[in-house]
Amino acid sequence: MKIAVIYVQYDTKKYPDSLPYIVGQLNKTNLDTEYVIVDNLREKKEREIFGVFHIIAGNNKNWEFSGWQKGLDYVKKNISHDVILFVNDSLKSYGKTLLDDNKLKDMFYLSKKHNLLIGKIDRSLISSELFFNERDLSSWICSNCFTGSSEIFQLLNVDNTDLFNVNEITQDLKLFISSKEISSGLKRHIYLWLSKYWHSAFNPESDEILFKNKAKAIINEMLLTNRAIELGFRVFDSKSKCIHD
Repeated sequence: MKIAVIYVQYDTKKYPDSLPYIVGQLNKTNLDTEYVIVDNLREKKEREIFGVFHIIAGNNKNWEFSGWQKGLDYVKKNISHDVILFVNDSLKSYGKTLLDDNKLKDMFYLSKKHNLLIGKIDRSLISSELFFNERDLSSWICSNCFTGSSEIFQLLNVDNTDLFNVNEITQDLKLFISSKEISSGLKRHIYLWLSKYWHSAFNPESDEILFKNKAKAIINEMLLTNRAIELGFRVFDSKSKCIHD
C-alpha cells in the first residue's frame, strides 16, 4: 500500500502546525507515504525534493482546488501510489478530521479495494434544494481532508471550474444572485455560510473578490462528490461509516 499525500499550503504562519499534524497521524499507520507540498503562495517556486517530501509551485487561480489539481498532475507523473490523500493547511479549522479516525489505515485499504472516495459527508443546515445546473448538491465530502483510490483520479479532476463554467457564474455577486443555473436554496446556503457561519465570515457586498473566490470553492467542493458519483464511483462517509451511491 502506497499513499500519496497532496498538501496545499498558502499561509504557513497562520497554520504552522498543520503539516506536522498530518505527518504525525499518517506515521501511526506505518504505511509507505510520500508527500507533495503544493505552495500556492509561490506559483513560480522551483521544485525541491527532500526524501519523501516534494515541494512544488502551486496554482492559486481557484484556491486549493487548482493547487490540488496541480499536485494531482504531478503525482500521476512522478509518484507510484495506490491511494491519494488530499489535505489543505486549514484542515483543523473545524475540529477533528478523517486523520483522527482510529480506523484510518483500514479506510485506506477500503478505498483501494472498492475504489471509494472517502471523507466526512456534509449537508446544509441552512437551506434546502441545493441544485446547480440541475445537479443535486445536497450532500458532499468536506474537502479539507479526503482520500480516494488511484483509479478514481485517473478519471476525476479535483478542480472542476472549467468543466462547469463556475468562473462565469461566480464572477460577481450580482451575477451570482441573478443566475438561473443556481437554485435559490444553493444561493441562500452560500450567502449565509459566507456572511454568518464560516470561521472567517465577512460581508459579501464589501469584498466581492473574496466572495467570488470562496463561492467558487464551495461549488467546486460540492461538484467533486457529484462528479465522482456521476463517473460511477461510490462515496464512503467516514463519520457514519456508510457508503453512498
